[in-house]
This record gives sequence, C-alpha cells and structure tokens, in this order.
Amino acid sequence: MFRTARVAAGVAAILAALPLTTAQAQDKLIISTANPPQHMATRTMQMFADALVDRSGGALEVEIFDSSQLYNARDVGKAVARGDVGFANVPTPYLGRTVGSINVLDLPMLKGMTQMERSEMLDGPLGEQLGSMLEEKMGVEVPGNWPLMGPIMYWSTKKPLTSFEEFKGMNMRIPGGAAPAALVEAMGSIAVKMPGSDMPLALQQGTVDATMASIESVVVQNLRDVGISYGFWDRGIVGYMIPLVSADYWGSLNADQQALFTEVWNETVDWQRQEAMALEGEYRATLEEQGIVITDASVEDAAEMGRQMMSIQAPLVEKTGITPEVLALAPHLVVMPTIESEVAFYRDRLDQMREALNEFNNDVLCLRIGGNDLFKLLGMKRPSSLTIYETPLRTTINDLIVTFRPAGYALSA
Repeated sequence: MFRTARVAAGVAAILAALPLTTAQAQDKLIISTANPPQHMATRTMQMFADALVDRSGGALEVEIFDSSQLYNARDVGKAVARGDVGFANVPTPYLGRTVGSINVLDLPMLKGMTQMERSEMLDGPLGEQLGSMLEEKMGVEVPGNWPLMGPIMYWSTKKPLTSFEEFKGMNMRIPGGAAPAALVEAMGSIAVKMPGSDMPLALQQGTVDATMASIESVVVQNLRDVGISYGFWDRGIVGYMIPLVSADYWGSLNADQQALFTEVWNETVDWQRQEAMALEGEYRATLEEQGIVITDASVEDAAEMGRQMMSIQAPLVEKTGITPEVLALAPHLVVMPTIESEVAFYRDRLDQMREALNEFNNDVLCLRIGGNDLFKLLGMKRPSSLTIYETPLRTTINDLIVTFRPAGYALSA
C-alpha cells in the first residue's frame, strides 16, 4: 500500500471544515470511474465524496461505481451529458474531438513544461476557457480544477524502448485524440485508438505492441502480468482529467451547495496533484523491482524530437480546430509560424505580420520559411542543384530578413 498515512491525513484535512448547508438536493450524486478502488482516480472521487457528504451535513448523498461498472472512460462523458451519470472525470483525449481546442495540451511545443507549470496554466484563464467551451458544447458543468494523471509514458511488451528510433513500426495503443495520434505517428508508430478497459487484453494477445499510459495505471492494473517489460518517457504529454457534472444534478443544487461542491472539489484536486507527483517515484521503483526496464529520453534527444515534430504543429492546430483565442491563453506555448503563402511576396503584408507577432502572447521560437510551398506559388520546382539563395526566392528571403531580423525574430529555412 502506498502512502496510507498521507492519504488519511489528506482526508482528515478536507473533512475538517464545518457544514455549510443543510438543504437537500433532489438526487443522489452518482459517480462513475473507470479504475479500480485502489487507483488514484477512484481514491480521489472517494475522498471528495466523503468530504462532500460530511460538509453538507448529510444533505448531499453520493454513490460511486468504480472499475467501469457503469461506463468506460471513453463513453462516460456522453453519459454525463445525457444525465445518466452525475459526475465523472474524463481524460482529455476523449474530449478532444468534442472541443478541438483541448488538443492544445498535447502540442509539441509544450514539451519540457513541468507538471506544476501545466497545472498553474490550467487553473487560470486557459482552463476556464476550455471549461466554458465544454459546458456550451456538451451542456454540462465543469465544477473546478482538473486532476493530474502525470506523465503519459510508452510501455511495450517485447520490443525494448530505449530511444525514439525504436518506435518505428510499432502498433501503439492510444486512448484517442488527434494530437496523441499525430505525435505517435511522427515517431514512426501506428496509432491504434482503444479505451483503457480494452488495453490489457490487447497487449496480452499481441493486438498492439505497446500502449500510452500513466505509470500508476501500469502498477494498479498489473500490466506486468500481460507482458509489459519496457517503459519510455519522452518528456512529452502530461495527462489531466476534466471533471464533468450533469446539468440535471448541478441544477438540483442551490447556490450554496454549488459553491460547496466546487470548494470541496478544488481542495481534493490540490491534494490529488501533490499525491500523484509524490507517488511517481514509488511506482517507478515498484516496476523496476518487477523487472521492467524504464528509460527517460535525454533532454537533448527530447528537444531534437520536439524540433522534428514542429512540422506537424501547424497542420495539427488546423486539423483539430484549436482556436487562436485558446492558443493565446497558453503563455508557455512556444510557436514556430511557417511563412508559406503569398504574404511572403508583399513587404506591406510582412510588416503587418511582424506587428501581429509583436502583440502575440506566446514566445516565438523562430519563423520557418516554407520554401517548397513558395516555389509552388511561383509555379516552380526547387532545383536540386541550387541552394534556395540561388533561385528567384532570394529576393523574398532578403525581404524576410530585413523585416523580421531587426525585430528579434530568427528565421529558418
């Protein structure tokens, strides 16, 4: 058992406050989780439920169904929207198709952000905006902050995972989402979308070679028993779950009860995030004792892979429908715009682009010159025997240098 004393202390701290209301809600709150009782996701819900019942003076009743008894993680969001479930935490990949802007969390340029930095980002305007978009799209309530799943690593059964080279040709199970699929495919693997409840059998039968999963999921689900032998952390995605409450249940609460719900939930999430980070080392030691070989990508290799993935970022933003407003709310997001349209041929429009970048909230790594696309606009193919500076684009490149270099922007071909 991991950190039993700290769990008990966390429960005691949250239960300490006095009840704020005694009014009775219309319905018992039905909570659905996809994980077994000992998993952090279910323990978090149990802690929240105990505190909510206690601090409401018993006016609010809660019943938890774990281990996908009601719905798996992929389907539970829709169940909340229908009112079949009152409350659930949904991993972000399962909501990225409903609200495309959620995919901002998986973009390559977030590589390197710490878990604390990401949590701070999501507790601010970015998380509020994404929550509002979900509420409008699904007709649900996002009652507060998002629980942390931790680093989403890669786990294989037979093929060692010690470098990015070894990803090529693997059938990689992912939970869903266009961004995780694009990242996996950029590393050379074949993305296989599958809910977590189906993943152990798929690994055991060889339907997939590897899976994306948090380190806790590998421990709690005993994935060593279905063949997991290697783990790899690419310093990329950090997973979160989004709390969703059905409109019917939320509407049955009065204003004081809604405020109590959010207060207790955010206190629970504060504990959960600290606990999740503290447990990572213990879980890793457990897996290594079981003989699982875990490798962390070096900072240099992860940075190089991030640079290679930059080419997929702009198409991914467009494909998933991440809005400019959401991008602007991700202040830690470093971007690399590509100049590949007719704008490159007009100095006045380049000046306008520079001024727009000056007002942009995000750091700009550099401006990439899309040479092949610019050649196509000129009706030409890039001559293999000439450098780009020996072609008609030389004048265009000079204009780009004169426009952007003095303003502090680097350029890359």
